[in-house]
Amino acid sequence: LQSRLRGRGPAAEYKAQKDRAVRIQTSWRTRQQRSEFQAAKQNATAIQTLYRANAGGKRYQLQKASATAIQRNVRRLHAEHQYWMARGGAIVIQSVIRMGASRRAWKGQLESVEVMQSLVRRRQATKVVGEAREQRKEGERRLSAATVLQRMARKRQSQQFVAAKREERRAATKLQCVARRDRATKEVQERREQRAAATTLQSRQRKRMAAGELQERRGQRDAATLLQKRERKRQAVAKVEARRVENA
Repeated sequence: LQSRLRGRGPAAEYKAQKDRAVRIQTSWRTRQQRSEFQAAKQNATAIQTLYRANAGGKRYQLQKASATAIQRNVRRLHAEHQYWMARGGAIVIQSVIRMGASRRAWKGQLESVEVMQSLVRRRQATKVVGEAREQRKEGERRLSAATVLQRMARKRQSQQFVAAKREERRAATKLQCVARRDRATKEVQERREQRAAATTLQSRQRKRMAAGELQERRGQRDAATLLQKRERKRQAVAKVEARRVENA
């Protein structure tokens, strides 16, 4: 019973020490992991904020410059178109006025001269109308060119926006990979530390149990030796008493 009680006491003490050590390690590692995760999260948030602010500023400057250039070109084309239309109309009006004045001035001349004048004027009017048509076509071509430029600028802006989004996703993915790798490394290190701590506690407990068993064996041996000595002494006393009785 004493040996069982002595063996049960160290085992219960070892179990209690092990439970306390596990609770302390668990609470410490949980607090450390929480603090490290909060720090990594704050760093990732700050990096993403700076990156988005920089990308948004660049995109806004590019859009502003593109819109200004497009507006300037459209205004220039519109002004040129109005100028050429006004000039063509003025030329037509001048030609009509001149034609009327010439007709009134040369009304009394020969029919051949009138025919020649009419042919010349018709040719001039045809030329003016052709120039007006060419000017109108040129204005339409310039407007179509401005439309193409606008379409190209919008396409470029959309491509830059998509590229910026891809870069943001890549940066977030890299941060997540780094955080996962750090978390896995910490978990492996913690498991190694737990295993080493458990091994140390087990070795200490085994040494303690071995020392207890050795002490118990020594006590048992001393007790057996003492009992043997007492028994021998009793037997010797009994022999002496027997001899006294025989002699008496």
